[in-house]
Amino acid sequence: MGTVELLEELRASWGRRSEAVRTLLTQGGLTSAEIDAHLKFRVTRAVPVVELPTVAGTARPLSPMLRARYAWASTIRDLCDHFLSAAAVGTTHAKPAFRRVFASQADNWADSVPATVAPERITLISVRSLPDGDVVYAVWGDRDEPAIVQYSGQSEAWFDTFDEYLRHLLASPAEG
Repeated sequence: MGTVELLEELRASWGRRSEAVRTLLTQGGLTSAEIDAHLKFRVTRAVPVVELPTVAGTARPLSPMLRARYAWASTIRDLCDHFLSAAAVGTTHAKPAFRRVFASQADNWADSVPATVAPERITLISVRSLPDGDVVYAVWGDRDEPAIVQYSGQSEAWFDTFDEYLRHLLASPAEG
């Protein structure tokens, strides 16, 4: 399956995946109203995108998978994750809350992406909880596709490509 098919599967499987997450959040003590406020699937119409801003303020051309992702939708809300539009990537990079998270990861997490990778090679692509540092980065290297790195709680997960990250979300919605 390619990127578009994986995104379509993400949309089609939302009901099943949301029930698993709803159960975990209920067990964690959240009310139905609190869960409903965050547990959504929404997409906004795609707008033309040719590059993504980096944390350093430079830009990187879209990889083939990210080109397909941004051609499918500008913004994607999946369960608790918010895949940012290209415009929101740049504005979020400039927000003090993001700058604090990025600096905290760089200063306090020795092998984290912010601590080990130059900011011109890092792009924020998704946010679950900015105050908690639950974010997903594209890490640009020498390959056509950037690696995708997810921070959730106190864990870090690396994926070779955006498609691999989507497969992870499809396979393990409660952990994702």
